[in-house]
Amino acid sequence: VDESVSVTLEFPGGALAVLTVSMAAELPGGAALGGPRGWAQFPSHMNCPTELLWGGHHERFPLPPPAQPLNFPHGTGLRFEAQHVRECLLQGELLG
Repeated sequence: VDESVSVTLEFPGGALAVLTVSMAAELPGGAALGGPRGWAQFPSHMNCPTELLWGGHHERFPLPPPAQPLNFPHGTGLRFEAQHVRECLLQGELLG
């Protein structure tokens, strides 16, 4: 198992993606996207972001407090994904 990995991906048209993952270092867990029409950044917790920076704007999306203690910071943000999967299952969209 690799403790740390850095990857550069090149896509058609010259687009690049640079990824860094580490179990050996505490990283902020953020993400940044940039292109010819602008940029956007999740400063931390990109899996459950609570703020977004883009084009000079700074938006915040506070999460509700958890009903019980959670093992992951911002874990209540995963409820949106769980709700969407439930909706898709109820509509038969994810079945075979």
